[in-house]
Amino acid sequence: MSSIPRMSRDEALAAGRFEVLGADVERRYLDGVRALALHPETPRDLVIAYTALHGVGERVVRRALGEAGFTQLHSVAAQAEPDGAFPTVAFPNPEEKGAMDRVLALAAEKSADLVIANDPDADRLALAVRTREGGYQQLTGNEVGQLFAHYLLSEDPRSHTPKRLVSCSIVSSPLLGAIAAAHGAHWEQVLTGFKWIANRALALEAEGEVRFVMGYEEALGYTVGTLVRDKDGVSGAAVAADMAAFYRAQGKTLLDELEVMARRYALALSEQVSVTKPGADGAAHIRRIMAAVRAAPPRSLAGIDVTHVVDLANATRTAADGTQETLALPPGDVLALELHGGHRVMLRPSGTEPKIKYYFDLRVPMRDGESVAEARARGGAILRDLVTAFRAIVDAVA
Repeated sequence: MSSIPRMSRDEALAAGRFEVLGADVERRYLDGVRALALHPETPRDLVIAYTALHGVGERVVRRALGEAGFTQLHSVAAQAEPDGAFPTVAFPNPEEKGAMDRVLALAAEKSADLVIANDPDADRLALAVRTREGGYQQLTGNEVGQLFAHYLLSEDPRSHTPKRLVSCSIVSSPLLGAIAAAHGAHWEQVLTGFKWIANRALALEAEGEVRFVMGYEEALGYTVGTLVRDKDGVSGAAVAADMAAFYRAQGKTLLDELEVMARRYALALSEQVSVTKPGADGAAHIRRIMAAVRAAPPRSLAGIDVTHVVDLANATRTAADGTQETLALPPGDVLALELHGGHRVMLRPSGTEPKIKYYFDLRVPMRDGESVAEARARGGAILRDLVTAFRAIVDAVA
């Protein structure tokens, strides 16, 4: 490292290589966040519990929500200031079990309507909602993304010309496509990573084809509008509060609206399985699994026909009858099996760990008179069968 040329802060400033962003940039950002609200006229008496998880979100989230009228914000004091040691959590990611324990306890103490958490650099967003029984249910990344799309497309007051665009990563739930179709919007799937969401939106916007509404990935990353061309947990928090206040004014919670969505679009169930294969032998085994499924994809799983095989290695989507189409996606080591009924199984090697990951997505249309709990149980049984059937195939690869 000592051989790398360096300069001091003062030298960098003098050379024009370092710029200190002033309060005017933050002001423009906060104004942009406030403009994202679709229903600023709704009562702002929502009680919110918040944690920055020892990161940088506290001050700017408090300002953004306060300027939007959300003044009943209670934050976890022990996690409000930046601290790289993260002393109160085992791992500072709201996806991890236990990371939100303190903010959920604060929510119970304050009878909060909505729980918001950011990760330390405040680009991810997690939500939890009070249940009818008085506890709190954390929403999945897919559920938050679907709620954003449903809310923004349903309540968008602007012209729908050009066509509105919503997008998600390929490992996120394909239910976003059904939501887009119901609202006459365009849906795009892109490779994992927000650069793909942003770049695809920019390309389509430049062609005059679309107006970007939102994008998400199931790992708690969201972007709304064109304010930030990346995942942003601060603007996401403000939009979540606006959305929750809007439904609260109708006597509903976000959980109630998820039920409305399940009856309109279908109930979406997802499961992810990660299998660790360490070392050179493990890497070779992962390659053999991918090659085996490519060479002989199953024609059915758990009695459900495979209708298409998507292979991003050559960007093709091949139907059961052999008909093939080319996809507008960059190459990647990803395979997807599309099943009758809108279900999907996907597999890909991890790009950062010695793992192969399997993603299972199920679309469960609601039956007349059926409760969400009943539909979830019915779909859960199918999902378990899919996981078992697929694991039997890949586990048999030597």
